[in-house]
Amino acid sequence: MPENFQIDAIARDTQGKGASRRLRHAGLVPGIIYGGGQAPEMIATAHNKLLQHLEHEAFYSHILTVKVGDAEQRVVLKDLQRHPAT
Repeated sequence: MPENFQIDAIARDTQGKGASRRLRHAGLVPGIIYGGGQAPEMIATAHNKLLQHLEHEAFYSHILTVKVGDAEQRVVLKDLQRHPAT
């Protein structure tokens, strides 16, 4: 079980319900990185890779590394929304 979780993400510039639905249909999960004295950064990551990480209980409490392009940020998972039926 890995102790250093790395998430590869891409930056996104569109927001809203329609944009998020298009991402989900393309197999991506929308997200936002807050805090650190910086402006919020909208990202998208691969759904399958995220599901693999979510299977590990440690993923919810460890410091994660999010790689957006060439930049890496250390983050903590604070909120996760799931569909109630799936």
